[in-house]
Amino acid sequence: MKIFKENESILRENNNRIFEIEEELNTIVYKLFDLDEESIKVIEDYYDKKYKNDLEINKTFDIGEFTNEHINNNLGLFDISKKYGVHYKHVIELRRQYKNNEKVIVSDLYNYLSLYNSIDTYFIRLIRENLHNNKKYLAINECVTLLEERVSNFDEYVDVLRNRTAKNIKKPDIIKDCVSKDTYTWSAYRKAKNEEKINKSFTRYYDNDYYGLSEWSDEIHKHYFLDAIEEHTVNSPNEKKAKDVLKLFKELDIQDKQDYIEIIEGKIKRAFH
Repeated sequence: MKIFKENESILRENNNRIFEIEEELNTIVYKLFDLDEESIKVIEDYYDKKYKNDLEINKTFDIGEFTNEHINNNLGLFDISKKYGVHYKHVIELRRQYKNNEKVIVSDLYNYLSLYNSIDTYFIRLIRENLHNNKKYLAINECVTLLEERVSNFDEYVDVLRNRTAKNIKKPDIIKDCVSKDTYTWSAYRKAKNEEKINKSFTRYYDNDYYGLSEWSDEIHKHYFLDAIEEHTVNSPNEKKAKDVLKLFKELDIQDKQDYIEIIEGKIKRAFH
């Protein structure tokens, strides 16, 4: 079912682009044959009748309906044209008319979902590559630094993503939101791993700001836990967090686990008793 929906989405986007290209080609052909406005109108009137479009566009739907369908309901322009029985070029014309209306916010006329998804995919790929190559977990702030170094116009991408959240949201939270759809919580990851149904790239650890790859073995994951124990017993002592991390550590399938557990329990005892 998920694959079907993804293919349906791709097909919808392809249809939108096909009709955009069709309009561009029509314009080129009109110019090539030096057709005057009257000739063009005759051709387009004939074409419109095939799509049962005898209505004036502004009588078909208003700005509220348009933005609701295109933005809130995530319908592409081609989908809107089919739903209302209006030719695709008239939907494009409708948006053009609204753009020229000084009372309308232009950004409200465009569905940016595909753009957001493309940026998410790009950032996810870069973070995933780094984790895969280095075999070491990353803090969310390190993910931000990585992207700033790898993406020359990173701030521009971030500004785009702010449009779907809050304008004053900080970069780490934007990147968290970006990777969230491809990220397990630790408990969800363990469940998926036990069922051999891993289908997300990232796993977010106990402290929430740290990420590893779901494809990693427990031998790689253990390094986060050892560092987390050090953090919660030495750098910023917190007995509850230290014990929580130990409890999760005991679930790992690693070599010499009992030896590690004894060392960790000793650290906790010395730190808090």
